[in-house]
Amino acid sequence: SMVTSRGCPYRCIFCSIHLHMGRSFRAHSVDNVLKHIELLVQCYGVRHIHFEDDNLTLDRDRFNKLLDGILGEKFGITWDTPNGVRADLLSKELIVKSKEAGCVFFTIGVESGIQHNLDRIVKKQLDLKEVERVAGVCKQINLDLHAFFIIGFPQETMQDMQATLDYALYLER
Repeated sequence: SMVTSRGCPYRCIFCSIHLHMGRSFRAHSVDNVLKHIELLVQCYGVRHIHFEDDNLTLDRDRFNKLLDGILGEKFGITWDTPNGVRADLLSKELIVKSKEAGCVFFTIGVESGIQHNLDRIVKKQLDLKEVERVAGVCKQINLDLHAFFIIGFPQETMQDMQATLDYALYLER
């Protein structure tokens, strides 16, 4: 497991990350992260990394440079994002490059399958069309995609919960 950045500027109602990581995003330099990966690979034989950042892709330029570095150094590692990344920060190009750089799956935080609940209750600032776009790209290039969903928010009805479950199944299409 590696944490290369911390802090989250978003204000999702359910999240406690800002309590211990803060709201301002701070990240190790790409050079520092690549040196750390090199150490793990050469000295400890690490072949897979869980990037545990809460916002690995928040700074898209930094993430793109990190992918370039992983590809350029030819570490021969695989990696994933078990804590999740935001779907709206993943372009098709970044998803494809991530797979080329060894990504075996992305996890995205969706939370609810109902846009109105995301906006009104969760305050996620995420368009579900972005989730569907990312799911489509991942399916197209055969990259596993995991997603986080939460059911039982205050004011959520049984029908809302069922709609979220249905949405999760819809994304598997």
